Amino acid sequence: VSLFQNALILSPSPRVTPSPPREVRVSQKQPIPSIVKDVTTCLFSQGIGKVRGLDQQLIDRLNVVRPNSLVSFEDLNVEMTGYNWPYLQPAAKQALQQAIDDRGIPLLVNGAYRTIAQQLVLYNHYRNQNRCEIPIAARPSRSNHQSGLALDISDYLSWRPYLKKYGWRWLGWGDPVHFDYVGGNTIDIRADSVLAFQQLWNLNNPTDRIIEDGILQALTEQRLNNSPVDGFPKES
Repeated sequence: VSLFQNALILSPSPRVTPSPPREVRVSQKQPIPSIVKDVTTCLFSQGIGKVRGLDQQLIDRLNVVRPNSLVSFEDLNVEMTGYNWPYLQPAAKQALQQAIDDRGIPLLVNGAYRTIAQQLVLYNHYRNQNRCEIPIAARPSRSNHQSGLALDISDYLSWRPYLKKYGWRWLGWGDPVHFDYVGGNTIDIRADSVLAFQQLWNLNNPTDRIIEDGILQALTEQRLNNSPVDGFPKES
């Protein structure tokens, strides 16, 4: 055996220090909500944006309860952001069109019609220890955004004189992005939006019916919280 081979045989193996075990982080995905009360995320796409299937049914049913109460204003010179719906009462849309035509530039709309399902998601955030840092939220059917007469916009100070000219009232510095249409030929549709839900619930739950009175009492709110975010099987 050569000296070199002997050295290989007799030399101790080098000591290898094992690496510390790596911490494996498993991504904790939030479960996909199936009913309204399970919507707890603060992301708009997975929050109020998650109930759009139910939203559309509520809007369609509202226009059955009170025909032509809401009309789309997407055909105007507007750019929409967020997950509110581009609906207003007809008189409010006409006044908005006049203001936009008068100024001659697009209006950036951050919020308009909000269904009682969306409003309940926000209200649930608020009453669960200000979840999502929502300091205050109206109960469903009590927000102006359920009236079809409310807008939240960008560049509100520049738009203020144009909107005011055609019957839109600025809410003020407490909520500077918000305008309400206070002109004529409008109705209060907020109770109708509750009635629309009550009818939709009863249509799909014949053994668990609720009173159809347009009032969001505790039983109606409970059923709304337990409604499917993607909508009911039956619409009519």
